[in-house]
Amino acid sequence: MCLGGEIFMNYTNLKPDRQFLEAAQLLKALLDKQESSKRPKERKFFESFLQKKFETAFSLSADRKKLAYNFYFRFINTDFSPKEKIFDHQDYYQRGRNLVIVSQPYVFKEAELDRWEKESGASITIANEWGYYYPSEANLFIIEFTPQAKAAMDKRTRSR
Repeated sequence: MCLGGEIFMNYTNLKPDRQFLEAAQLLKALLDKQESSKRPKERKFFESFLQKKFETAFSLSADRKKLAYNFYFRFINTDFSPKEKIFDHQDYYQRGRNLVIVSQPYVFKEAELDRWEKESGASITIANEWGYYYPSEANLFIIEFTPQAKAAMDKRTRSR
């Protein structure tokens, strides 16, 4: 999808490879058995491994200048934030000039996510199979704002 010169990435065809799936199973087993507090280095290793594979697959760069992070905190406490909780265990990225927020909530209402996608101008993709916080338990969705969508959201939040 193209909006004002920037392109939203089509994430729907990306599937995790065998390495990702095996590491996700090991992390889930560690968390399910509640052994992660006894084995924090192992948990951190699996989380980092999975997150790095996710970032690479989706061509995401670290949000070094905290642009996505600061943008999130500008809109989350306004009238334009989601009406129900959809953000949990967030990570912040950039893809080119686009700002990307990844959320991994345990529960969310897809209808609210759809409503907020239309209101915010973002592109939202649900990609639960890529979860790296708590695989197969937490959901994962990717929220991407082009510079134009971000500017429109900033304009709306400042006008209130």
